[in-house]
Amino acid sequence: MDALAADGSSSGTFGWWKRKSRWQQAAFFFSLAAFSVFVFNLYFTVYVLVRRGDTIQDGIGVLVDEACDRTRPLNTYLHFLINVLSATLLAGSNYCMQCAAAPTRSQVDASHANRGWLDIGIPSARNAWKVGPKNTLLWLILAVSSVPLHFFYNAAIFMSTPVNHYFIAVLPESVFNGRDITTLVDDYYWDIQRASRLFDAVSDGTMEEMSHNEVLDQYSRPFQSSRGTLLFVINDSEVPGTPPWASPYTPVGLYASTSAYPWGDPTLGSGNVHSDLMDYTWTCPGEEGQREARCQADVQAYIQNGSAYPFHRFGFRSTDVVSMYSQPTQENCRLHFNITYCWIVIVINITKTIAMLFLAFGKFDDPLLTVGDAVASFLKTPDPHTESMSLRSYEDFTTTKGSWDNSPQVWGAFRRRRYMAASLGRWLICIFGFQCCIVAFILTVVEGSVGGSAADTARQRDRFWEYELGTPNIDTFLTLTLGSGSAALQKSVLVANCWQAMWSIVYVVYNTLFTTLAIATEWNSYSIQKKGLRVSSLRQGDQRASYFLQLPYRYSLPLIVVSGLLHWLLSQSLFVVALDEYNIGLKDLFDIESKGYLSYVTLGYSPLGIGLVIMLGLLMMAAVFVTGMRFLTLTGMPIAGSCSAAIAAACHPGTAEPNVWEKSLQWGVVGHKGEVGHCAFTSSDVGVVERGKSYG
Repeated sequence: MDALAADGSSSGTFGWWKRKSRWQQAAFFFSLAAFSVFVFNLYFTVYVLVRRGDTIQDGIGVLVDEACDRTRPLNTYLHFLINVLSATLLAGSNYCMQCAAAPTRSQVDASHANRGWLDIGIPSARNAWKVGPKNTLLWLILAVSSVPLHFFYNAAIFMSTPVNHYFIAVLPESVFNGRDITTLVDDYYWDIQRASRLFDAVSDGTMEEMSHNEVLDQYSRPFQSSRGTLLFVINDSEVPGTPPWASPYTPVGLYASTSAYPWGDPTLGSGNVHSDLMDYTWTCPGEEGQREARCQADVQAYIQNGSAYPFHRFGFRSTDVVSMYSQPTQENCRLHFNITYCWIVIVINITKTIAMLFLAFGKFDDPLLTVGDAVASFLKTPDPHTESMSLRSYEDFTTTKGSWDNSPQVWGAFRRRRYMAASLGRWLICIFGFQCCIVAFILTVVEGSVGGSAADTARQRDRFWEYELGTPNIDTFLTLTLGSGSAALQKSVLVANCWQAMWSIVYVVYNTLFTTLAIATEWNSYSIQKKGLRVSSLRQGDQRASYFLQLPYRYSLPLIVVSGLLHWLLSQSLFVVALDEYNIGLKDLFDIESKGYLSYVTLGYSPLGIGLVIMLGLLMMAAVFVTGMRFLTLTGMPIAGSCSAAIAAACHPGTAEPNVWEKSLQWGVVGHKGEVGHCAFTSSDVGVVERGKSYG
């Protein structure tokens, strides 16, 4: 092992590491984390190609095809893992973006020489075009690669819900007990093979007998996945002695749970099959046109009080039913993977990793990452362009173009609020961004749900709190024509996840706004008491370690939690609904046939989720407004915000102090030239800024 150099510096194996700046060391750790995520993503993709490649159709394969009570938890765990991995990638990417956009002292000096200024201590897209082509390219790569990550990572794995279409047979008691196939064929025009198979299913256990309550409970569901063909045996007294196509109407016949079947098939008679039976609405007890509004709630009420149940669609009541038989089916949910999305995520992942590694090992001048870094730099080498401007705020530099006024300024002793640290444009962008996201989100759902009946509207209003987050419900499908298969999935992913990308952009602006308010508070505190500078480089003397860049943990940690919560609520409020439909064979009423992967793809929404998204968005806006309206302590210290020129103007102590930037500092009056006072950072005692007096 190499020994330490004689002067005590590290020249051994890890000497290169110790010579790296702290921000580059952090960038290296983030690149390691990103590479670990890349290894996991690559391993998963290769694994599914090798082990499940034979299931891939149009780029979509089946990872798991098992019972839903096992698949649903696995889907939850995998998406939790995906969110952890994506959060790791995005956290590292955001950190490195801020480092890439942070200016060096030479770049700040060049900007000041042209009477311009750069942002210090905040994520700044404004800086990205002024920090040199190498940094600009890195910033663009990291920024642009973050947008598609939101679209594709969560959509790379998704679960489809099984939906069984089924037949409902209604037979007279005498026909059922006598296994009278002849009567079914001659009088009710049944196909002989279908009639024979129905009786065999009751005898061989393919169908099991159920009670009224069990049938209502099992079939009054928007998506039937555990039951198939159903048989009602009714009293002969409910069957008129006329053919089924004559008057009065007879309930005896074969019904379908959906109009998806090819009713033009010549084996099916026109008088005994009713294709207008949709989903679970036949279980609803209300009159025609009224039955859907509170269907499931009314069904449960009937089950609890045990009263006679009116099957209006068939023309009889539960008291007319002698017995009921149902076919149990295997309730399997499929966990799918999209191999195209997996490869896209891998490309994004390795791109970010390479950019982070380049930032960690490239040759860069130390950037001014925090306000403390800038103050230390300006105290070491004062900026000649901001001399005699000690009371100039960021507004003085942002409202003047091409010339800066260094004449003495009279202090008016006006109280300042924190919101003044951020420009009006930044506030408007944040407010407008929030409003656009919320309004566009609502309009998408409203536009997509146009065409619903009055019963649909009433049902959603009455059951607002009953619609679960992220759970498909036929009442809350958007009426968008997306089709089926891979193409429909891509459309739905684009619509559902664009809000995630939009929110990420708004969050960066929101985070920047909060960071600016935090900078104003920290800056103002230097005029109240002495304290060391918060620096991102190796601490010296009384200097303190910076927060994660500039935002204090009392702000950053809640913001991370709230941002994650809002991302999750968005995913649960507007989401992809993928259904795997299973049809019943026309000859064999018990032969379940899959229609293939993603036979129906649409978007679902949660009224409750939308309400929570709006509430959380409004609370976030209220939080930043309340924080911004708080007063800063009245000390005379101007608001510098993130403006490099305003920060530099406060760093002209006048008298030489050895290594003053390493000591505990305070801002205040440090001297006078005649009637004009001068304010600056110093380690010595300071005077108080007085109202009505001039300072320069």
